[in-house]
Amino acid sequence: MHRGLVTFTVGAVALAFGTGMTTVHASTAIGTDQIYVSTHGSDSNPCTSALPCATLQFAVDNAPAGSLIHVAAGTYNQTVNITEPLTIAGAGAGKTIIDGSNIDTQAMSPAYFGVISVENNVGAGGAINIRGLSVRNAYITTAEYDEDSDPSDVIVYNDANAGDTVSISGVALGAVQNASEFTGIGLDTFNDAASVSFTNSSVTGVFQGALLEGGGIGGHVTVTGVNFNHLAACAATTCGAGETFPAEGLFVLSDQPGTATDTVNNNRFVGYAGFGVAADAGYSGGNCAEPNGPCTGNVNLTANTNTFTLAACADASDGCAAIYLDAAAGNMLSAQLKGDKGTVHSPDFGIFENPDAGVYSVTEVNDHIKVS
Repeated sequence: MHRGLVTFTVGAVALAFGTGMTTVHASTAIGTDQIYVSTHGSDSNPCTSALPCATLQFAVDNAPAGSLIHVAAGTYNQTVNITEPLTIAGAGAGKTIIDGSNIDTQAMSPAYFGVISVENNVGAGGAINIRGLSVRNAYITTAEYDEDSDPSDVIVYNDANAGDTVSISGVALGAVQNASEFTGIGLDTFNDAASVSFTNSSVTGVFQGALLEGGGIGGHVTVTGVNFNHLAACAATTCGAGETFPAEGLFVLSDQPGTATDTVNNNRFVGYAGFGVAADAGYSGGNCAEPNGPCTGNVNLTANTNTFTLAACADASDGCAAIYLDAAAGNMLSAQLKGDKGTVHSPDFGIFENPDAGVYSVTEVNDHIKVS
């Protein structure tokens, strides 16, 4: 995974098993495609509206593919790993709250990442929908963080099923647990063949609002209508090397062979000092230092009609910008920027192409980002 402009890839993580516990339910198909979960339910119930079940994982594990899982208003101290096409629908962001406090998903069997995880690699492809809920307090142990993992609210992780479409909409992603130690990620997409969309949502209080990481195995990520606001820097005590990294709204990182193709339109980046949209085509450093790296990968980015209102980064050497573009040697970054607008404060840049050794093909049309 990625901290600042030094990246740590979760795919290379050696899992450090902590103190989390796994509850294993017997697999008994519920037998209906309308499933209900409630804070007053029981996993001994048939998961009907009148007799709801209690846990998301029980509902997911026993639901027929294509099911609609209704999650009633309330706070659920739970996590869930989605491994087949289905819909999880809350009562609305702020009403249905999935809280991962003190739940170490990396210590489970099977282990997974994130308060809500999507890993559909075995069964048939299809539509996976997550909507109408809040997610907060992702948790990992210090040992896991030291192994270069990050807490994430929602992650689509290494979904190799090209038939999947993952839609995350109408959600509010909030700060992770122990944010002063592990500042974390709102949405993380890692090396997916599945297509992912993140729409009409908000992200607050994390270091990276959305990390779109991977390469060219087929997945296309679209981020539209998302409000990235009041994000948090990654402190020197946690990011290492005694350096504080500015917050990053949306970060596109191609660190796998091929091309990461992402569309980022009509989003707002407000109320913090740091980067708005940043894109790296390959890089050296972090887990991509020798003998593992440098990592290679191309980026094809479309970023239109985004709005930025960003405070100044404290250190001019951070190169903060509303839109930051970088291509490492041997890699190519293609970007189409149109109608982006707003204000950043000096020493930040409006649009900044890092003078690196890669190949750039950048088109700008009617972008108006002022530096004041």
